[in-house]
Amino acid sequence: MEKISRLDICCTLVSGEQIDIEIQVANEGSWIGRSLFYWSKLYEGTLVKGESYDELKPVICINVLKFNIFTDSSMQEPHTTAKICNMENREPITSLLELHFLELQKFKMKKISEMSRAEKWLAYFSGKLTRRDEATMQSDQILSKAIDIRNSFMKDPENYAAYLNREMEILDYKSMMKQKLEEGRKEGREEEKIRILRNMIANGYKTDEALRIMGIPEAQWEALKVKLK
Repeated sequence: MEKISRLDICCTLVSGEQIDIEIQVANEGSWIGRSLFYWSKLYEGTLVKGESYDELKPVICINVLKFNIFTDSSMQEPHTTAKICNMENREPITSLLELHFLELQKFKMKKISEMSRAEKWLAYFSGKLTRRDEATMQSDQILSKAIDIRNSFMKDPENYAAYLNREMEILDYKSMMKQKLEEGRKEGREEEKIRILRNMIANGYKTDEALRIMGIPEAQWEALKVKLK
């Protein structure tokens, strides 16, 4: 599912800083560790053989996520920034590492005139912009160009067909993962029943008596008895 779940963009600025952008639509877990791993690989590459550590350049990783990874009630803002900081005063000790997590589900629309530039990008990526909003954002040269490129892309029949196919793949993936999760829960409940029944039988209860006490329908008894053997 890698081909449908992530878009990676990496570029180097004139200043030498490397920017890594990950656009992720399916939650595959371990996103903080994953982002740190990507950062480490790019950071390692900023030092050419023979250069000193002074030549190391900052690496900034931006993770655009269509799901939430920070569920704590104190972290409800859509944009979270992480740096290496002094634990006493919370001040960054270096600019070499910087991670950004943009959780699109947390973004709440408001008037374009009240948005910061970062919020406008969040609105763009979240797909919550109306045609009127997009018209208002035409004054921003970069955002206007991004909107125009997207619109041109969507007008091409082949691109649009590819887009629809990708959306269907994502829906199929989410449906499959939901089904697997439910199957896992069902198997877990089944295993828990077996464990309890075995404990009851080990403590002197007859099998039928244990099944009845557990409130298990008689239609399921035979299948469970086979698993208890």
